[in-house]
Amino acid sequence: MSVNLRKIGATLAVLASAAFIAAGCGGDDEGGGGSSDLAASQDLVIQIGDETEAGVFDPPKTSYLDTVNRNSALFAALYRYNDDASELVPYAAADLPEISEDGLTYTVKLRDDASWSDGKALTADDLVYGIQHALDPATGAYFASFMLDIVGACEFNSGKDAAKNCTDRELTDGKPESIGVTATDDQTVEFKLNRVVPWFDQLMTLQTFTPLRRDVIEKFGDDWTDPKNIVTSGPFTLASYKPKSEIVVTKNDEFWGADDVELDKITFRMISEPKTAYREFERGRIDMAFPRTAIDAADVAKVKTEDFYVSAPSTETQYAYMNTRSPELADPKVRQAIAIGIDRPSLVENVTQRGDKPMNTITPSGIPNYDVMAQGSQDFIGAEDGPNIDKAKGLLEEGGWDANDTIDVYFSSDSGSATQVAEQMQSDLAKIGVKLELKPTSGDVLSTVGFGISPVKESVNIVLQGWVADYLDGQNYYQLFTCDAVDVGLNTANYCSEDYDKLYAEALKTVDADDRAQIYKELEAKLTGPDGDMPAAPLYQPTNDTVVATYVKQGGEKFKIASTGLIYYDDLSITADKDS
Repeated sequence: MSVNLRKIGATLAVLASAAFIAAGCGGDDEGGGGSSDLAASQDLVIQIGDETEAGVFDPPKTSYLDTVNRNSALFAALYRYNDDASELVPYAAADLPEISEDGLTYTVKLRDDASWSDGKALTADDLVYGIQHALDPATGAYFASFMLDIVGACEFNSGKDAAKNCTDRELTDGKPESIGVTATDDQTVEFKLNRVVPWFDQLMTLQTFTPLRRDVIEKFGDDWTDPKNIVTSGPFTLASYKPKSEIVVTKNDEFWGADDVELDKITFRMISEPKTAYREFERGRIDMAFPRTAIDAADVAKVKTEDFYVSAPSTETQYAYMNTRSPELADPKVRQAIAIGIDRPSLVENVTQRGDKPMNTITPSGIPNYDVMAQGSQDFIGAEDGPNIDKAKGLLEEGGWDANDTIDVYFSSDSGSATQVAEQMQSDLAKIGVKLELKPTSGDVLSTVGFGISPVKESVNIVLQGWVADYLDGQNYYQLFTCDAVDVGLNTANYCSEDYDKLYAEALKTVDADDRAQIYKELEAKLTGPDGDMPAAPLYQPTNDTVVATYVKQGGEKFKIASTGLIYYDDLSITADKDS
């Protein structure tokens, strides 16, 4: 899932303090949450940073982690991850999917007590329509590409380009009714795949697998998510939306678990500057913040000592994507030089200051078989050792670098420490003879085609952006550099290699996870190894951190950040400590 470098200090687009009087007033971090301990007002205020994907409440249209996190209050996904992201947990589904012996059919049973905010029952037809809506090319779903192994999905999504895009399969007629997602009864949906996809059950946690109401969308069109029209399936429903200011959601009494939802209202506030957000937190005007939206890098050391500081490693890598279609960056040797010229230890120690890990590899640690995949890089970048200036200069010379050229670096200007990251890169690369011009850009612009979403314009040289795991398989990262990924918006480097794609295709056919990891190791070598094309320079693996008042509880316990960065609201509550 894409996260831009406005949050670099976030998903760079995706998530995310001086003593806070209310946060310091008593409260046991380990307990509470029972009804007798609750505050009289269960109105939670959450800082979410700048408004990436402004006004987008249609689930499949979202791509950034922050947007997914606020929308998860409104719409019920089929599945979620448990606390440590080690296994799936049914949510709108009644149980884990039943998988056929050949791995090509997944059967999902929906809860029989799920309903919409208008009281209508949530049925299998709603899930079938939600899939069709996500795959409709008119929807423009960023993550539709994750669904194309469903029978008929590629053909419908591709339209007239189906014959070109949907190879190695017998083509359907391209109609939505021919997609291999069928309601076999009111609560059961059957998915048919073209090939075995070992992580398909994890894909069903994504926003593109969200049940949706055909009657509402067809009646109101693009206005179906207006607060006066929207119907939702999650624990809350949309009460109001003020662009660039706030989103208010209120408890959905029709939600199946409404009796266990303590919060009555959530106000998502949009404060672009972390320093401003932190001051609001100190004053008691916000209760918690999305990761990396409320702590400026310069304040991390101070905030880390507070009881309300919360952190955890993220399954995420931040990159400097290098546009392989830009003339200045066309030669792999030049891209390699830039990659090894960046001082990563200084970056994480002096700029981000959150305990982030310097990175050599496209995939982050925490992905199964990471140690095997990482061998492909052969530590070429030398992330832990810092830059190799002489080697970088030699690579520039081999690549025919023109010292008169200037490289433009685009990054989000809205929040986080992206500016400081870009400034250090500018200083580092000047030492090897590469001039950078910094291009601070709003998050909304970076989340559009031509900038942070491919195909990226030729004039955009480098984009600082990251990727956080949508599911725990290396494929989630290596897909970002396939030729097909350019046109579907995932390949910010515009990188295309026939050899890479052949190897990637082999990985997709390899069911055994250990054998697949060996192929991923070869893919890593083609990207970041000594002979790699280096379409993106891995920078670091971030730590997710934020501020959460001690009176905000998660299942009665202290709030914890998941490695996925995902936030759920069903079990949040405000204890009476807030009123002390």
